[in-house]
Amino acid sequence: MDAPIKDRVSEAESAWANALALEHLGQLDAAYIKFTQAHDLVIDCPKMHWRSHQHLARINWKRKNIREFIEDRLLLSAAPFGIFVLIAYLLKKNVIREEFCIGTPSA
Repeated sequence: MDAPIKDRVSEAESAWANALALEHLGQLDAAYIKFTQAHDLVIDCPKMHWRSHQHLARINWKRKNIREFIEDRLLLSAAPFGIFVLIAYLLKKNVIREEFCIGTPSA
């Protein structure tokens, strides 16, 4: 996580695109790995972290990984209460105020 957030977001978006293509091809385990890599790149950016868990929830459901699916859904449900901002704050990174990191949708 030492690279600038703009670079990490760009890398995460590329990983998401690759993961979506793999998911479409039915390669769910490979897609999960790419979605997880993207997640790890943007965990300190609330909006992108939220987006990561949207993808992970879907792929975990398809992979029948119920424990991780429940974790994803709990985090997504807590988004309106600021869970993703809290996680970023606890990571002590200074990217929370970057335009593409601000806010998480409530649904």
